[in-house]
Amino acid sequence: MSGLLAFPDDPLWTEAHERAHGALRPYLGRSTLECAVELTGLVGGVVFTDAVRDVVAGTVADERLLAVCADRSQWHPLGFVKVLVMSNAAFQIRMNYWPSPVGEREDVHDHRFDFVSTVVHGALVAEQYELAADGELFDRYTDRLPGSAEEPYLLDRADQARVRKATALRVHRGGAYATSGRVLHRVIPIGAPVVTLFVKFACYRADTTVLITPGAAIRARQPRRYTRSDEARDLLGQVLALWEL
Repeated sequence: MSGLLAFPDDPLWTEAHERAHGALRPYLGRSTLECAVELTGLVGGVVFTDAVRDVVAGTVADERLLAVCADRSQWHPLGFVKVLVMSNAAFQIRMNYWPSPVGEREDVHDHRFDFVSTVVHGALVAEQYELAADGELFDRYTDRLPGSAEEPYLLDRADQARVRKATALRVHRGGAYATSGRVLHRVIPIGAPVVTLFVKFACYRADTTVLITPGAAIRARQPRRYTRSDEARDLLGQVLALWEL
């Protein structure tokens, strides 16, 4: 499997990093979905979120951590930013931040990894989809890894698929949910700003699926836009301020 699937270790490991890692340690190596109830309780709980908030605050204050964070963080074409604040071989933690209302909904997709997410400011709707003969028709694309982290992901049109919405979970501040990488889903932020803490576990496959409305633009082929150190500091400062509200 490509080296792009491996998570790099943070160059600095602070006491806050160790607290966040220690909270997750009992669940590492286990099936994320088998312990989903425990994980959602943990990730949405005060002990874990306080540890991650301290990691974020420490990143803002340390130029070395901030530079690494900026190099790994990027804007999504739909207008939210994925700020990576902690990384090791077993998991990554990032802050997903929607500073402004989005004009378009994201495409239905799945992932290379399982994840657990909690809302720290605002609210969102987490939708899951299933294949259905009477469902809405989409063009199905296979999302393949690029040659480097700077290139857009490679989308190859595979066929068409019909899906219907299976569940829609409204998640407010403090709420958390777990999702298998193999489940088709999308997230719809409710207004803005919205901030989520997103725990991404180790990747276990190279290719994923993206469902795109026939005739719609393929946003994933747009060039990646990584953040700068000053931009990452400003974004994390905004996240910390919203966290306290």
